[in-house]
Amino acid sequence: ATFPLWGVTFIDATTGVAVGGNGTILRTADGGATWVSQTSGVTIPLNGVSFSDANTGAVVGEDGAILRTTNGGATWVSQISGTTYVLNRVSFSGANAVTAVGSVGRILRGTDGGGM
Repeated sequence: ATFPLWGVTFIDATTGVAVGGNGTILRTADGGATWVSQTSGVTIPLNGVSFSDANTGAVVGEDGAILRTTNGGATWVSQISGTTYVLNRVSFSGANAVTAVGSVGRILRGTDGGGM
């Protein structure tokens, strides 16, 4: 099945990650010519994705979902966000400082590479 995509980021000229419906996470290593599915462990919509480097990334989505990877997306681990509001976007502002924004003006910030 194909699901809509709502977020994308490129780590460098060839490596990128896209996220979307039903827990979809896709990764490219060839500038977007081909995409490989990664296992998110969730079935909720994922809305935003960001990486601080080739290995460390975070994904956010419905129900306050935050997923983190430290191995380029080979595995994704759920983090506790402390909210059930929709999280729409996430951004790294350094190696480990990450900020997520969502509905009703929700802003979450963490300093451990993805956990809030």
